[in-house]
Amino acid sequence: MRVMKKYFAIASLALLLAGCSDDTPASPADDTPGEVTEVSPIDSPEEYHEKMRTLPYPRSTNELYINPAPLIVPQNMKTGVYLQFALSSSVDFAENTTILSEPLEWNMWNPHRRLDTGVWYWRFRNISDAGEAEQWSDTYSFEIHGDEPTFVTPSWETFLTMAPQYSPRLYCFLDAKLPAAREHAPEHPEYADLVRRAAAELAVDYPTGLDKLYADHESLYRNVDVLYQAYQLTLDETYAEKLIELLQAMLNHPCPASVLYSENFITSTVTFAHAAVYDLLNGRLTPAMREAARSFVAQQCLRFYNSNRGYQENHIFDNHFWQINYRLMFFSALTLYDDASYPEALKLLEYLYELWTARAPASGFNRDGVWHNGTGYFTTNSMTLAYMPMLLGYITRFDFTAHPWYQNAGQAMAYNML
Repeated sequence: MRVMKKYFAIASLALLLAGCSDDTPASPADDTPGEVTEVSPIDSPEEYHEKMRTLPYPRSTNELYINPAPLIVPQNMKTGVYLQFALSSSVDFAENTTILSEPLEWNMWNPHRRLDTGVWYWRFRNISDAGEAEQWSDTYSFEIHGDEPTFVTPSWETFLTMAPQYSPRLYCFLDAKLPAAREHAPEHPEYADLVRRAAAELAVDYPTGLDKLYADHESLYRNVDVLYQAYQLTLDETYAEKLIELLQAMLNHPCPASVLYSENFITSTVTFAHAAVYDLLNGRLTPAMREAARSFVAQQCLRFYNSNRGYQENHIFDNHFWQINYRLMFFSALTLYDDASYPEALKLLEYLYELWTARAPASGFNRDGVWHNGTGYFTTNSMTLAYMPMLLGYITRFDFTAHPWYQNAGQAMAYNML
């Protein structure tokens, strides 16, 4: 619905215009000669740096962008099922100075605590599925100078403890405002437009138009999101019945694998369509529909987890993943994370939460507020950039927009527009 879209647009604009920092943008430090494996032999390299990480981060030659820094291991250095990280203020990793992570299936670890000024040392080791630990890696070091911006995100355990155990969850951060919004919605100047757009979605004939919807991820997303929001705001049963009709049509005629996996926006959008109807109306679905919807969402959560784990930690910036797929799959996992029958969703949710705290916003190595793949492309990412900190902030009661990138984005966007 346009009201919600404008809400996100206004939220994004507020974040941008509020960012007024005099911090000098960080300049990346040069690596020592011969250390980086992918170096252009010409004076003007095609790439500022490699697209996929080839060396562990951080190292002594890295200038830190934030305190604490995430620890990241390249994909080719993870040879076991798990990685375990050790972070210490002493080079000999004395027990009383060392933080040891749990064995993790992914290639990153967030300390979730402020690191004191001084030199820090870290290493990692691979662990097999049977729990057999290999030798520790080489030791890497980095220095906290004390002038790095501090941004300590809540731990996964904090998020999990505070995550909603009720439905619906998609816009749970608006729950407190819904009663007043419903009472005064018809007075809002955009209400008529909401009803008009919802009526257009009601007219879609699912039995004959489903294949087209599957292939057109934007139309499918709009159909589900508009009807979802219209029902939440008006409680008009017509919208709920149409959503149930859509879910039944998708279950009767599943998206063919040749389409579902042909383009990654389609996978996440079709998953979102199942998850959103389940989230909003699961108490009104038949047991068979509930189970089928949950099974499909869980299957896609597992596939998304397996195809991105290790890769997204180390890819400098995967456009489609961060623009849309991350947000839709985070929500999809959130709908099932507390369902013990589908542990895949909880696993994906933890991975995505840790990935956001390590690599977002704007790749995680950017505190100046610049949108690195172009100001003109910023709007494609604005929904996720607004939605995720609102959702994470509501759940954890922590201000994710306090990250330096958000604080500087307004100033950076103004400079880019001149």
